[in-house]
Amino acid sequence: ILYHTELHVAESLHELASGSGLPARLKRVDTLGEEPRLGPGRVVVLTHDTAEWCATEAGALLARELRRNQRPVLAMGLAAARLYPRLELGLGRSPVAFTGDSVVLQQADDPVFQGISEPPVAAQDTLPLYVKMNSVYGVLVEPVPSYIKALATVVDSRPNYLGLALEDERYALWGFAGSAQIMTDEGRKI
Repeated sequence: ILYHTELHVAESLHELASGSGLPARLKRVDTLGEEPRLGPGRVVVLTHDTAEWCATEAGALLARELRRNQRPVLAMGLAAARLYPRLELGLGRSPVAFTGDSVVLQQADDPVFQGISEPPVAAQDTLPLYVKMNSVYGVLVEPVPSYIKALATVVDSRPNYLGLALEDERYALWGFAGSAQIMTDEGRKI
């Protein structure tokens, strides 16, 4: 879990991962150095507060490492909009900012959602991910190409803004910037 200044958000994600039995470690982005080495087989999570750092030369070095080793990446909030263009991804299109706490699931039967609720959440259902409003960054992708899985759109009057998406089965957008501490039970499961 890579963070910049908001250690509390990274710690909340670390606690969430650890509580799910997933080993995680925290690393501040400005300590990565000239040759970022992240270890094999790791999923890299970039918290929202890394966004401006991702736009720097140091962020370019991380992007090169991720591209070279094809690391799975989950970028939160604005970090996706700063990192993913460097990886030439569709999820790196200019984001539109929202305030929100919910998404509308588009593919509730997708394997990524299996087991998140009883009974299963239905497609087109509004799903609150957070208990209070926070910053959300939706990316307009229309039409959605086959290499992008539109998992959920942001709840807003403007349709087609992806809030949760997966590109090439490797790069994930979690459009929300909020801490795991303010997630709903369903949000934590997702």
